[in-house]
Amino acid sequence: MHTKRGRVATAVLYCKVADKGGATTFTKSNIFVKPTAGSATFFSYKGLDGYMDDGYTEHSGCPVLKGEKWITTAWMREGVTADDPWELYDPSGVRLS
Repeated sequence: MHTKRGRVATAVLYCKVADKGGATTFTKSNIFVKPTAGSATFFSYKGLDGYMDDGYTEHSGCPVLKGEKWITTAWMREGVTADDPWELYDPSGVRLS
């Protein structure tokens, strides 16, 4: 089950894409994203049943073979507030010491 205050989704915005290489691959899902500048990839770890993904969102950036790749990432959490901020918890929602 999802741990309150943990990450539930990620958005990756591709600001600049490589001339060659630099795609994003979801290794256990057999999904390969070849981005264009200004596009985004969004994926959720939490299903409608409240259970977390068991690996299908595992992803990595492929090596840039020519040019540069610039991205920005937004991690979304469920259950954090201004009074109980995300900085107090690790990505899975466990409170830091």
